[in-house]
Amino acid sequence: MTWRRAPIRLEPKGEAEWDNAAAGPRGGREESMIEKVLAIFEKPIYLSFEPNDPHLLHVGFGSVSSGVKVNVLLRGSAVNYAVKEQHQTEAKLLGQPLAEVETSPAKVMELIAKSGGEVSVVKEDLATRGLSQAELIPQAKLISQDQVATLVAANDATFIW
Repeated sequence: MTWRRAPIRLEPKGEAEWDNAAAGPRGGREESMIEKVLAIFEKPIYLSFEPNDPHLLHVGFGSVSSGVKVNVLLRGSAVNYAVKEQHQTEAKLLGQPLAEVETSPAKVMELIAKSGGEVSVVKEDLATRGLSQAELIPQAKLISQDQVATLVAANDATFIW
């Protein structure tokens, strides 16, 4: 079988086509908007000059300010992001505090949940690291590895950090 590319037309033919082009690929219908996003974290950033994972902070701020429901899936080593009582304000480098405000990963997860997002944690990855649900923030929901594909499909867009 041979595939041929169709010719590309850069301009719409008539007025109606211009109207549809301006409205977007789905004709401007409301359902074309992204309503739910899934951010998957697999590996935390270590050995950074930042006291926090900058991707995690961006997702946290986006959950508050974007108007989009931001859901999070923690898997692999990133299941540690849901472990409560990680106090970064107590950490120091050369006698100076690394952070003045508590922005630990667990606090960012709580912010995402408070903003209407769901925080899911793969229970097999949690068990591999010797952690239990009792050590997690209360908003964390355990899911099995078999449920990950369903979670991904339930969101309009997915990105992985």
